[in-house]
Amino acid sequence: MKRGLYTCFVISMLTFAFSQVQGQSYSEKQFLTTMRALGHEVLLGTNDSTSRVMPVQNNTGVYFISFENPVQLYPEELVKTIDSVLMRSNLGNQYVLEVVTAADSQVVYSYSKTGNAYTDLIPCRGREIPLDNYFLRFTRKEPIIESHFASDVQVEKETNTTWAILLLIVILFAGLVYYWMSTRRAKNQNTIVMGRFSFNPIEQSLTLEKTTIELSNKESELLKLLYSRVNETVERDEILNVVWGDEGDYIGRTLDVFISKLRKKLLADDTIKILNSRGVGYKLVIGSAS
Repeated sequence: MKRGLYTCFVISMLTFAFSQVQGQSYSEKQFLTTMRALGHEVLLGTNDSTSRVMPVQNNTGVYFISFENPVQLYPEELVKTIDSVLMRSNLGNQYVLEVVTAADSQVVYSYSKTGNAYTDLIPCRGREIPLDNYFLRFTRKEPIIESHFASDVQVEKETNTTWAILLLIVILFAGLVYYWMSTRRAKNQNTIVMGRFSFNPIEQSLTLEKTTIELSNKESELLKLLYSRVNETVERDEILNVVWGDEGDYIGRTLDVFISKLRKKLLADDTIKILNSRGVGYKLVIGSAS
């Protein structure tokens, strides 16, 4: 029961740790979603609410946003739209945006933003970009950071995640130690020191130094009964009733056979003897060697 509960606990904690590690990669998925939203907003800015934004492509931090149909763009509105989407998403203020023709990959407009500063790389602001098939090439200049505040929040989240994982490791280790100690304690509580042997009725074993001798269920019950009345004679009828119960009729030699088996397994310690009180029963004697 305890082992099952501890196993469930370990699985739950590992699942939690795995989810924490997985959560750290969410920003990239969020950024891809934002790029699609950006394309959608650009289309709405051209009064196009029906055509599709094609799947966003990512090539090591460079994102390609393409459209189903030709579009006509206005640089000033384009800049405002992109800024609006990124600010709402808290996903960055350092990037390069390029408007590229789909046919020959010519850049018809481009600007760079760092903080609150804009730099037109290909001046075109104030003039419209004629209707054509374009795609937007968005290049992140650095990891996604909106502001010092957002950076601090991100660092705090990463720190909290690190501490959560470290705490989890400590909890798992403490749980493992507790489980090992409780198992060892339970084993010690169930162990009977019998001369040089350690007898464990639960595990049905006799241990002498590094050697373990396995006992059958009946052998273990028989030895346990004799030990409970050590140095006293236990009558045959009582032994048969306690160890064998109502399992059926037993020939007279049944008990004698099991006594013989126990004697052989206890031979390594000559201070332990099982004596026969003829016609009465058996007695476990533990003391100095005769």
